[in-house]
Amino acid sequence: MAIKTGKVVILDANVLYPASLRSFLLYLAYNEIFQPKWTTQINDEWQRNLASKLPDLTVEKLQGITDTMNRAFPDALVTDFESIINSLTLPDARDRHVLAAAIKADGDYIITHNTKDFPQNVLAFYNLEAITPDKWVMRLLDQDFEGVIESLHMQVESLTNPPKTIEEVVSSFAKCGMKQTSAKLRSLL
Repeated sequence: MAIKTGKVVILDANVLYPASLRSFLLYLAYNEIFQPKWTTQINDEWQRNLASKLPDLTVEKLQGITDTMNRAFPDALVTDFESIINSLTLPDARDRHVLAAAIKADGDYIITHNTKDFPQNVLAFYNLEAITPDKWVMRLLDQDFEGVIESLHMQVESLTNPPKTIEEVVSSFAKCGMKQTSAKLRSLL
């Protein structure tokens, strides 16, 4: 299935958790390669998981990141989807809120590292596809190469404290589960 650029994409908590991946995805959205969507529950989950790993991050700092995301993308926050949750069946019931938000937002994709938790036979009914960020960005490179590269450069330019090179950012993608993307971008540098 080809990526439909400009489409509605639900970002699962596990792709918002790593800062370099979150930042890259948001720069892709800023360049209008897709319309990002998330929920308060999704944001609470990645914040909670990140705070448990990095206790120096304060609740205020994490909430500040989410507030910035919501200001940058005022249409991204999906609400009023809770009534759908109980009617959905997934291998992990804790993921039903993500699917419910995707349905409510009339989404096209769920970007997640846990595609097994979103079986295609269930998602097909809602015209949705769950895809890993690595596979998705590889598709984007084929379809909007310039937009992806521009987003990468914007991300690198935004990193000032501390600054990072493009090579460091691309290497960080591999640590976020985007090994193919990292290798492809590295080969282009």
